[in-house]
Amino acid sequence: MKKLIFVTKNKGKFWSAKNQLEEYGIEVLQKESDLPEPRSYDLREIAKQKALYAFSLFKKSLMVTDAGFYMNDYENFPGPFTNFILQTIGIEGILKLVKESNRKAKFTNVLAYIKPGLKEPVIFENSVNVIIADKPRGNLDNTAWSELFLIVIPPGHEITLAQMNRKDYINYWKGKVEKDSCFKQFGNWLKNR
Repeated sequence: MKKLIFVTKNKGKFWSAKNQLEEYGIEVLQKESDLPEPRSYDLREIAKQKALYAFSLFKKSLMVTDAGFYMNDYENFPGPFTNFILQTIGIEGILKLVKESNRKAKFTNVLAYIKPGLKEPVIFENSVNVIIADKPRGNLDNTAWSELFLIVIPPGHEITLAQMNRKDYINYWKGKVEKDSCFKQFGNWLKNR
């Protein structure tokens, strides 16, 4: 089995990567490290810079990710500044922003892969549409990427991601998200190399 370092502190992202990439014969190893994040509205550029920095530390094949949360009525907001918004106005602040507006939103995820011999990381990207709930619901576990799981409802569902039990979450992920995920795109790309 091929081993690949995933530089992340996020247990939910690690869980997703590990589960999706094992079918491609890739064993994902988590490496926790503080990576500087350039201030940019461009998730691809942020992921690229994070990958280059991580590679300068570890000198091995690795991947990093970056994600943004985008509310339809607030163009490009909070985007790549989601963690800052969660630390400042929090979930309750986000709910106040959408109280009288469109509750449609999306997550955009970017994966950057680099290995010895590559000058630039290879980038993969996907987006997932969601609806923002009226209040926080459910409990976070190690599959959650963010506390946003408490307030986001996948289209076609009536419960938040945090309300789904493990089986329902896996079924949702495999049925709606996984086929286009940046991890799957990466796995298919690597399989063909």
